[in-house]
Amino acid sequence: MDEYHSHFQSSEFACNCCGEGGISTELWNMLESARVIAGVPFVITSGFRCINKQAELIEQGWSSATSSHPRGFAVDISAVDSEKRAKIRKALILAGFERSGTQKDFIHVDIDPEKNKPREWLYND
Repeated sequence: MDEYHSHFQSSEFACNCCGEGGISTELWNMLESARVIAGVPFVITSGFRCINKQAELIEQGWSSATSSHPRGFAVDISAVDSEKRAKIRKALILAGFERSGTQKDFIHVDIDPEKNKPREWLYND
């Protein structure tokens, strides 16, 4: 998707530590659809992750070795209150997402073609 016709900028999906990488076009398009449906801003807290960032998060226990982030198939969206979380989750489903995980302050979605669908999970604090 052309970032100038989107609610997102490519920099929002780059690695938080080095600014490299991005997400798949299909994921970007689905996020754009969900954003339009939800009618609320999506703040991306994690998109693509470089090898170093992913290794750091695995070591800290915040990610797994099978994460879809380093392949550009996943994002985490800030969702700090119940109303916004509900709007985002509903919109993600309507936009066609079949894999999501919810934490108290974010929602993870991915479109990894190598992972089972449908799946929905909760993160432990």
